[in-house]
Amino acid sequence: MRTTKAHLTGSLQVLNKILGRPVDEYVEGKPQTGCISYEHWGNSVFITEMEGSAIRRLSDSGTLKEAHQWVCAAIKGVQLTQGKNLDF
Repeated sequence: MRTTKAHLTGSLQVLNKILGRPVDEYVEGKPQTGCISYEHWGNSVFITEMEGSAIRRLSDSGTLKEAHQWVCAAIKGVQLTQGKNLDF
């Protein structure tokens, strides 16, 4: 199956929700500190976290599929630490 930006965006929403972080990067034009999202530069995609008006890079650059796999692994890691069922 081909990974799309919609897959990545949906998985990021799940990750932000289970971590109790803002789901939207910006609200009324203001950056939401703690929101995990992604950046896309050329052919590279990487996962980021909003820090005030700056961004902190969380993952290495890679393909859209690799970024999605990173987010899915993060979700599973959080679920394991919270003792939740890993079935999606």
